[in-house]
Amino acid sequence: MSLAFRNEIDITVWLAGGTIADVAIRSRSRPPLTRLFAGKLASSLPSALPRLFSLCSMAHQVPFLSAVEAARGEDAGLQIERGRVVAVVAERLTELLRGLFVGRLTLDGAGAAAVRAMMEATAVLGGSIAERGEAVSRREAVAKIRASLTALGIASEEQTPGAGSALAVHLSNFDGDALLPPVVEQSFLSAADDLEIVVRLLADGAIFSDAPDLRGRIPETGVWARRVRREPILPLGAGPAERLKARIAEVARLCGFLEADDGTVEDGVLQSYRLGTGRGAGAVECARGRLYHAVELDDEDRILRFEFLAPTEWNFHARGPLVRSLQGSVLARGWMRSARSSPRSIRASASASASARSAMHEMALCQGIVEIIQEESRKRAFARVNVVCLEIGALSHAAPEAMKFCFEAVAARTIAQGARLEIVDTPGAAWCVACSKGVEIKQRYEPCPSCGSYQLQVTGGEDMRVRELEVD
Repeated sequence: MSLAFRNEIDITVWLAGGTIADVAIRSRSRPPLTRLFAGKLASSLPSALPRLFSLCSMAHQVPFLSAVEAARGEDAGLQIERGRVVAVVAERLTELLRGLFVGRLTLDGAGAAAVRAMMEATAVLGGSIAERGEAVSRREAVAKIRASLTALGIASEEQTPGAGSALAVHLSNFDGDALLPPVVEQSFLSAADDLEIVVRLLADGAIFSDAPDLRGRIPETGVWARRVRREPILPLGAGPAERLKARIAEVARLCGFLEADDGTVEDGVLQSYRLGTGRGAGAVECARGRLYHAVELDDEDRILRFEFLAPTEWNFHARGPLVRSLQGSVLARGWMRSARSSPRSIRASASASASARSAMHEMALCQGIVEIIQEESRKRAFARVNVVCLEIGALSHAAPEAMKFCFEAVAARTIAQGARLEIVDTPGAAWCVACSKGVEIKQRYEPCPSCGSYQLQVTGGEDMRVRELEVD
């Protein structure tokens, strides 16, 4: 048996002549944290969160800890809070660097070496909330990143990429007339919205978090929203080039903050809210935007409610900023020739692993596996599953140990309860543009094993498949 499951957001675009007539988004599934963790001690969850959220794991740990402390009526203290802010900013810088440089630019030998050094340095930044003993290695990593950015043409937040640099060439390649977006009212999420959001998050749970709104509006969150808050006078119809410049500027700014190791990077990086006895919430600004956790605890510090709201639910909302920016857009003349048959649709999937998309959550993946098993049991009339053989690609962003942890929790009280999960690893594969051959890679963001280039196009190892079930 070979059954595929991928955590994706489906986007369908309908064309009418040379105009985008409509856009539809089918959102991803989200793990039901209250059902999974109800009755567990709050202190037991921080170690589990990195296994549930394989990307932006620090951005999930920090608001959860803040929410629990608020629910208890505790104050973490300035030193601990400062360490958490540094950890969140370091992780945000790492995610932005990966999305900006890896696999997107044509680099010469020096540029490729600079990116390689930068990716090695980012490994030091992630991983744990900053302690005093880690300060030296963190500063050294930031210094290496700064040197790499300078070599790649980024000197400061205010300056555009240096002439002739890979980033400058990349920016010049944007065709500003390929898509003519309509002028629409813009709305951006900020820390000022936090209290309303977390109150509704605890009150309405998944009804709100699956399709959030603020009094009917669906604001944008992320790099561009942060840029607008810092510089309110920006072009209304900003295209890809302006948004890329905003990302470049933020990378330089975050690097400067970590270098200085003092001051404030921006308002609202980390906030906490006490919502009554045993109820609290935390919010952080991660790479993709504003992320919320809210909890309710009983008198023994056990979880009664646990809800979260990720940036993806705003940005990929059915009435959100992506849809607003595309609906009514007019394709340029060269593109219109391919859209003559009217109307027609184009469907795309936004994989959870890419830079502007959601993290691939092992809990959601395990929910999908159990749903597949239940569907097969209805078709094939079996009553019990003993073994699930799962094939996981090296580039799927699904960590085997996390999958085992989550599968046991999700399978409880289902036909798969007690089943043993056997995992078969499959290698990642990519096509190297520089040396024109297929290569095997162990993880994303690593160079070609043959020539050292970062110009790799992934060709395999991204999927997860239920390969075999042993049933009664």
